[in-house]
Amino acid sequence: MQNSRQNRRKFIKNISLYSAGTACLSMSLVSSFGALQGCSTMDEYLITDQSDLSEQVVIVGGGISGLYAAYQLKKRKIPYRIFEAAHRIGGKITSDQGVEYGAFEFLNTDKNILALAKDLNLKTEKIDSKSWIFKNGTAHFVQHMTERIGGVLPNQQLRLNHKLLRVDQQSNRFKLTFSTQKSDKVYSTKRILLALPTTHLSEITGGQFNDIKNGLKSERTIRAIVQHQKLGLKINSNKYRQKNKDSFVCVVRQIKDLTYVTLSGDPDHDHFPKEIERISFWIAENIFDVSSASLNLHPENIYVWDTSWSIWDSNTEMKPVKNQIIVSEGLRGRSSQRIEDLFENVNQQIDQFL
Repeated sequence: MQNSRQNRRKFIKNISLYSAGTACLSMSLVSSFGALQGCSTMDEYLITDQSDLSEQVVIVGGGISGLYAAYQLKKRKIPYRIFEAAHRIGGKITSDQGVEYGAFEFLNTDKNILALAKDLNLKTEKIDSKSWIFKNGTAHFVQHMTERIGGVLPNQQLRLNHKLLRVDQQSNRFKLTFSTQKSDKVYSTKRILLALPTTHLSEITGGQFNDIKNGLKSERTIRAIVQHQKLGLKINSNKYRQKNKDSFVCVVRQIKDLTYVTLSGDPDHDHFPKEIERISFWIAENIFDVSSASLNLHPENIYVWDTSWSIWDSNTEMKPVKNQIIVSEGLRGRSSQRIEDLFENVNQQIDQFL
């Protein structure tokens, strides 16, 4: 089984390289007549970009929720197309050279993620009696998810740099307007699955999405990575327990030679550290009991993301729309940053949706 999957990945890589090479070759011939310049993506030259996607479920959002929704649809042999606003997929899951800048720690009770890891044949590693991580990092996890849902020609199933601007409902169809690097594009579909952060939902015009702005609250998460072994640092657990009384949550995790310090709270609160100097000072004083200069923190050691949630009442709550489901971390209350909660949300809605 493992060899067959490795062979499949090699096949996808080879055919992608071949296709990309063909696109570049074709473009170089055409550019000699002054019609085109440079090498673009396969999307525009090898793949037909249909505007009518009536036979497909349109998934908006290429974060982990959108990828998992596509994974569930593929298991049911239901066609789909994913549109992602950013230049990469994975959302708040991001890692680089063994350093995790987003979500990376899971619980033994996260049954959906464990089942997914088993199906993708990914190795896991325990970090304590309750928690585990992907042994080769979350980037490896996203890569395998993409390969599973992408098929032979991933660019056919997944479109990057497509930001949803507007949703209009016309009879039994949805008209979706996306902003791209070149121009706006309009697609139509009968079924839409919005797997977007609450903040992004509030930016969509048309329909009832403007209501999401009512009572929108925000939370900021800061992840700082300290090379404790290289710097010879140790956590001062006694002082940390005594000082952890500010108006935000602090989680500290040591994995191998790195210490991950994650701060979450109201970004407008006076005690919440914002600038790199304050972040460095707070961590140095409260976690390691050293001078901030000893940490040697730089901007590349810090990752910041914002989440939002809506406070609903009977007058503002969004009513269900036929053939449309929304998976968001904060649509029905305070946001949950746990991936398992988002997976459970997908599972609960997708059967009813289909």
